[in-house]
Amino acid sequence: MSDHDPLQKLWTQQVLEPFTMSLADVHLHAQRFQSRIRSRNMMEYGAAAFVIAAFAWMAVTIPEPIVRVGAALIIAGALYVCWKLHELGRAATRGELDAGAHSWAAFHRAELTRQRDALRTVWSWYLAPFVPGMLVFRAGVSFTPENPAPFLRGWACFWPGLGIMAGVYAVIWWLNAIVAKRLDARSRRWTGRGSEVRVRYSPKSDLRNRTSQRAISSKRSSANTVPPMPPAKRSVTREPSKWAMQKTRAVRAKPAAIRAAMKA
Repeated sequence: MSDHDPLQKLWTQQVLEPFTMSLADVHLHAQRFQSRIRSRNMMEYGAAAFVIAAFAWMAVTIPEPIVRVGAALIIAGALYVCWKLHELGRAATRGELDAGAHSWAAFHRAELTRQRDALRTVWSWYLAPFVPGMLVFRAGVSFTPENPAPFLRGWACFWPGLGIMAGVYAVIWWLNAIVAKRLDARSRRWTGRGSEVRVRYSPKSDLRNRTSQRAISSKRSSANTVPPMPPAKRSVTREPSKWAMQKTRAVRAKPAAIRAAMKA
């Protein structure tokens, strides 16, 4: 199908009726989203604890002052990230959940927007705090006087490590930007107040939703449908053959011949 197909253009420009969702379903969506946020934060806190423990051990065992300063800066950056994650990306508290019960749609939309804004600025509060410590730590490892490698070889060791760090930072920023874009699209769909909430879908997502609903309904109908009975076997009557008719006549003729012989 070409890009200039009138049917495709008509399908993409159609006005779709919003999907109505009850407040119980909205409440379930909000609780699942908060559960995912808590799981993500627990993983982030665990990773930060590992980073703090590892670089604290390096700061104690490595005698080089520059390396110790870099490790201390990395620990400070990890603590700052944990604080900003709790401030910007934390899950909703019990009091906020109770307050959101008056309007679950508005509460869920506000939570989606808050997490989207946190992910959009991840470069400033999640990535940037580690840059000074990583640069100092890498420079201390590459240019330490105890390193037997020459100065130029130290630069050859410093720049590849810096490039790997930049690549990792770029991947982390790109992944968070993708998630932020998805959260923004989800927050735009939730509209309505009262006992029902309307959720808007794009043509692609609406087609995907309809397809999944048809698949679920077909599975349910096939599970509830009684299998048809097998067709009854039909009895087929066959005409007797010529040999069978002659044998039947001979059997019937025997009593008549016996009676005729007894009369004689």
